[in-house]
Amino acid sequence: MIAVAARPVRLEHAQTAAHLPSLDPKVIVSLRAARLVRTMGTGPRDEVETFHDRIRESIVSHLPPDTVKHHHAGLAMSLELGGDADAETLAAHFEGAGDRERASRYCEQAAIEAVQVLAFDRAEALLVRAAALATRDADRARVQERMIHFYTDLARFPDAYAVARQAVEPFGVRLPARFVPPLFVVDLLRAWQQLRGRETRDLVNRPAASDERLLSAVRLMNAVAKAAYQIRPELCVAVSTKIVNLCLRHGNTPDCAIGYMVFGCIFQGGVLGRHRAGHEYGRLALGLVDRYANAQQRAEVHFVVGYFGTSWLRPAREAEDLWRVAFDAGLETGDLFHTGCAAAATTMSRFMRGVPLAEVEDHAVRFLGVLERNQLREPAGVVMSLRQVIRNLRGETRGRASLSDESFDEEAFAQEAASFGSRHFAQIYHVARMQVLYLWGEHDAALQEAARSAAYLKDSPGMLHSAEHHFYSALVQSASGRSPRAVRGVQRRFGKWAAHNPENFLARAQILAGEVARQRGQFPEAAASQSAAAETAAAFGQHHLVALASQLAAGAFRSAGHTADAARLHRQAVEAWDRWGATALARHLSASV
Repeated sequence: MIAVAARPVRLEHAQTAAHLPSLDPKVIVSLRAARLVRTMGTGPRDEVETFHDRIRESIVSHLPPDTVKHHHAGLAMSLELGGDADAETLAAHFEGAGDRERASRYCEQAAIEAVQVLAFDRAEALLVRAAALATRDADRARVQERMIHFYTDLARFPDAYAVARQAVEPFGVRLPARFVPPLFVVDLLRAWQQLRGRETRDLVNRPAASDERLLSAVRLMNAVAKAAYQIRPELCVAVSTKIVNLCLRHGNTPDCAIGYMVFGCIFQGGVLGRHRAGHEYGRLALGLVDRYANAQQRAEVHFVVGYFGTSWLRPAREAEDLWRVAFDAGLETGDLFHTGCAAAATTMSRFMRGVPLAEVEDHAVRFLGVLERNQLREPAGVVMSLRQVIRNLRGETRGRASLSDESFDEEAFAQEAASFGSRHFAQIYHVARMQVLYLWGEHDAALQEAARSAAYLKDSPGMLHSAEHHFYSALVQSASGRSPRAVRGVQRRFGKWAAHNPENFLARAQILAGEVARQRGQFPEAAASQSAAAETAAAFGQHHLVALASQLAAGAFRSAGHTADAARLHRQAVEAWDRWGATALARHLSASV
């Protein structure tokens, strides 16, 4: 029995497993004297093990298979009854006893415990073992769903998707190995046909599906949606369109929110630019999470609805409210991926809307504690890079064109960001760096950074920081005397967005209109547009846009020969930069008079 245990076991458990009514301590003393076992004592709670692995292996090899199986069963029941054995030990003995169902369950539990102590390699091996031991499709699907989330949290997106493809096959669903446009078009047309004549808001009340196989398939496809997105956004949309078709045909499931969210919020709202539809599907997804009380999806849905389906029509602070829920919900449920996403998005949004930099940095530092503790490398990188931007604007980095300091190596970070699985996170860094270079007047370097950022646009459809890319890219081109037509095109785009969401876009549209006028040599009109932009930004508390518009207005007034107005706006710009917290920029501008 001690040899079959294969690891230290309490004497009382070995005695119970062997069905011995009593155990004479002299037996243990004799075994120890013969160097067959190791033990610190002969009491029932003392542990005992074979003296050497070779002894254990020799004993077990001479036991009949049925005897080994019987001993495993005895140990499994004794240890389980004792209540203090670790899950991995119980899994090994139940597997040895031939009880695959209980062995799978304990492997899964051991994997959960391994994740909690950040033993990710061990957790992976245990999850693979748990899936292989499962005897029922439903149990295997539950483990595979956990594997999908596990790989996704570690940014191993292809592994997550491979598990999902294998997992849904027993339920009659086939996921493509890659995005195949003709297959997607067929599914998309089928979905639009089924949606014809239906109001989006009414879909929340569709009858619930009852087929257990369908419920499992939809749950697995929802679980892999985020990984599919990181592989290729179109693949995520293709998977989600399949979910929508299944739910429209058979009824909603407790996990269908993500399918509708991706199909409507990301694809229609973000990719196709149908922002009204995106917003409506976002509300639908939030409603479905509430209807089914789906705590596990709460973080993901709140993050994505904020990221794609809110800020084009509603103030950015409303998206931040959703991300606050996502951050907390992710920590509560273990959805660390979306906890990280929410932290990165919130930091980016607060920076973009001109929250005082001291407040942005304070939140960033708090976020970093959570992100680094949970090894969320990519969102931590985003937050850290934005913290460095703040330090740059205060003059605390190694130069105006550098984000490096004693604690941050920008060159090393840039190389790391290029390998991010979530490429849209890498773009946030490039957009912020382009902004910094532009504000310092480093226009040639800013043009190069704009080109680097542009390479990520295909990875960021429908995300608000893609609009920020276009805004600063247009300003850089205008300041460099390049592409007047491109600047006008961006200005018209911001004007359309501002018609539906003035808080997020109007000041920027007015700044771009001022630059278009300046490029045409219409300096009074440019000054008027920039002055209006400063007033708009002030009304919405956008300190950085107040400063930027005032600075550009001062330049326009100066070109028009209105020196008094130019001096007044120049002072206003310095004060606004200082109020935002960009103290080094304020000093630099003040000294340039």
